[in-house]
Amino acid sequence: MYLGAKHMVTGYDHILFLLGVVFFLYRMKDVATYVSIFAIGHSVTMLAGVWFGWGVNAYIVKPFTAAVLDSKIRQIFRRLNSQLETQD
Repeated sequence: MYLGAKHMVTGYDHILFLLGVVFFLYRMKDVATYVSIFAIGHSVTMLAGVWFGWGVNAYIVKPFTAAVLDSKIRQIFRRLNSQLETQD
């Protein structure tokens, strides 16, 4: 329980996710979609780990998580940039 709570507060994936939601999502539908996907993804991976006794080295998971977040952040910035260009 303690580790889960600590991860929620100090996990960079959670912090970046919250920053993305706060600064880049404006419609409640988008917020609900991203929060739901994030929660489902975490739940499935944690349940699979417990149910099947799987353990994955953090040195593998963390770079993968960072790559996915980087990809999403770049996508958001490209969309914002194209919106700004169309307003000019």
